Amino acid sequence: MTYEEIQTQLDSVWKGWVVDDLIGEGSYGFVYRIHREEFGHIYESALKVITIPQSVSEYKAVLNEGMDEESAAAYFYSVVEQIVDELTLMSRLKGNTNIVSYEDHAIVPIEGKFGWNIYIRMELLMPLLDYFIDNTMSIRKVIQMGIDICSSLEVCQKYNIIHRDVKPENIFVTKLGNFKLGDFGIAKQMEKTTGNMSRRGTTNYMAPEVYKGESYGSTVDIYSLGLVLYRFLNNNRLPFLPTTNQLSHTDKEEAIIKRMSGTAVPTPCNARGRLGEIVVKACSYNSKDRYDSAADMKQALSSILYTVDETELIYPEGDSLTKPHTNKDKVEVVNPGDGIEGTATATYIEGSYSTIIEDENNEIVNDKNVPDGNKRKRFVIGFASLVVVATIVLLSALVFSSTTKVPNFIGLSLDEANKIVQEKQYRLTIDYTGEEYSDSYAKGKIISQSVPDGTTVKKGDSIQVIISRGAIIKVPDVAGIDKKDASLILDETGLVYNVTEDYSDTVPVNRVISQSISAESVVEEGTVINLVVSKGKEQVKIPDVTGLDIAEAEQIISDNGLECEITEEYNENTEKNVVISQNYKAGTMVDKGVTIILVKSLGNKPVTKSSTTGSKTKKSNDDDEVIWKDAD
Repeated sequence: MTYEEIQTQLDSVWKGWVVDDLIGEGSYGFVYRIHREEFGHIYESALKVITIPQSVSEYKAVLNEGMDEESAAAYFYSVVEQIVDELTLMSRLKGNTNIVSYEDHAIVPIEGKFGWNIYIRMELLMPLLDYFIDNTMSIRKVIQMGIDICSSLEVCQKYNIIHRDVKPENIFVTKLGNFKLGDFGIAKQMEKTTGNMSRRGTTNYMAPEVYKGESYGSTVDIYSLGLVLYRFLNNNRLPFLPTTNQLSHTDKEEAIIKRMSGTAVPTPCNARGRLGEIVVKACSYNSKDRYDSAADMKQALSSILYTVDETELIYPEGDSLTKPHTNKDKVEVVNPGDGIEGTATATYIEGSYSTIIEDENNEIVNDKNVPDGNKRKRFVIGFASLVVVATIVLLSALVFSSTTKVPNFIGLSLDEANKIVQEKQYRLTIDYTGEEYSDSYAKGKIISQSVPDGTTVKKGDSIQVIISRGAIIKVPDVAGIDKKDASLILDETGLVYNVTEDYSDTVPVNRVISQSISAESVVEEGTVINLVVSKGKEQVKIPDVTGLDIAEAEQIISDNGLECEITEEYNENTEKNVVISQNYKAGTMVDKGVTIILVKSLGNKPVTKSSTTGSKTKKSNDDDEVIWKDAD
């Protein structure tokens, strides 16, 4: 599709978005940078364009599998449906820090033809390999990449998702240097449109059980991530590949055979000690020998992550690594082989070099390893072409030798600084190198730059910047203070606070009972402190226990958080040990812990009898008359 065709369809589905340029292409589609402007602000995004089927030849290939036209149409329609399911999944994963953010999609039938164009709008990020070409590669960054991708795989496991295609091409980097995992299932569905139903995906990072068609679980993603880390820690070579710059097809085949047959993976040459153990464990042939989960591998990697300041202590010789090869690498070969003499241009494709061999007239004489889309057109360089080339070289030299003055980035965010560089075309690279505490600049703002503003430098130079972690704050003591006053104090310090309420027998209503971080502690700006504020004494309702047995009444009083005091009296109308009355009326609200006085019945009052003498009983009457009678 041409830019004009894409722009026309883009106008119909997402009006306002403009196609800028092509930033990537692969087996399954093209990726463009797009933007839109609104109220003076420019928003950028990545647009992935996929066509189903990709060509007439793919449609015919499916027919050759034994399908008729109706079945083929239904087949491709089902592929589109499955891609929509994958996009729905991506929308559910949106918002997770280490997963490429899906924004929107549209499916447009191709006018006048059989097929569909699928437009997927996603977060605009830098591909991993491009990032490491433009930035210093270090062991610390590789460990951080492993931690970040483990975080994304943790999310996958929560949703019972197996990514199955973890590889450098599906890892991306944010402007702040964080790593994200992308391409959730789209490639797997697109494989079905190639006419090769048995295709399993890229073998370079594939787990043995997937390669052999056996049952597998989420540890296949851990295996693939282990190989990604292995490559960057092993001079850009996967296990069992020679460490020289040139690779042959045989080298690749033999390396894969060793991996798939269970040969133990050696330790990467730049991963000594614990780091080497972690990577080799992740790359174990037997899935039971790998990490059980991404969380376990993340914990192992986190335990050995070091800071920039600790680099010299841990790696006195430095922790820089070999940069990855790109498709721009060219190697001069005196004798390319096969009886052909000429110059071989090496193109890096999916982990190895393919070669295009040109004779002295620049005619292609051997291009068997290069995909059709990458074959060079045959041409003869004449005198006019030489002049053009020389002019281009001269102009390029002038451009790259030109200078520029460094602007002032202090006080700006990293995004704001990059925007200034892009808009004013300074042709400088801003390299984020770490964070430090600052009382002068808010969190996230640049506090220093390696080259002072106004300095003249070459275009293309890198300016290292340090970002503020915010101020260091001494936590105030707000215990016992009124909630409003405590809020004002914490607002001034820059601390974030959460308030919960609880009852207190000693702290008055609306005063702070406690704080989660003790006074005088030193914390970062933005730290969250939890306050517990008093609701006063807890109120309870007086239960009605009259008429109940005293033991039962005491238990009820105690269960309601009240104290109990018991008095006794005779009562001919109430059985013994039954509550006659209580000093608080039932239903009254009182403070928890109040004492309830209960009156317990002693039963009927007993009759008083006089003493006896001999066999006679003395009894008095109102007239003090003494009567003697025989005793029974």
